[in-house]
Amino acid sequence: MDKDILERILKIQEKEGMTQGEFAYQMGMKQGTWSAIERGKSPLSNRYIQLICSTYSISENWLIEGKGEMYLVDFNEKETRLVSVFRKLTESFKDTALTIINGLYEQQKKEGVSERSAERKLD
Repeated sequence: MDKDILERILKIQEKEGMTQGEFAYQMGMKQGTWSAIERGKSPLSNRYIQLICSTYSISENWLIEGKGEMYLVDFNEKETRLVSVFRKLTESFKDTALTIINGLYEQQKKEGVSERSAERKLD
């Protein structure tokens, strides 16, 4: 694998706070498969590049060429942490988290807090 691409992938793992095994798991791979790719024993196919980009909302141009912004979406720090933790949950816990978040949003609407004022409080 191209050393620069590997460095960018390791940066993704670091920013997401994931081990090699967690990173592989989120993409539906075994750790050994991903380890072989990192060591250059197996090729990094276009399929895996696309999977990394879609799984972590990463710009393919950034991953391959190192140009542009890393993330496709510009999250603030709290949103980045929320997404990072959410990705580590099992599907059933993701469902539970979404139910809780939707409940909080409905409560916010009942209390008359606008989305704009809520956004200002987060920053």
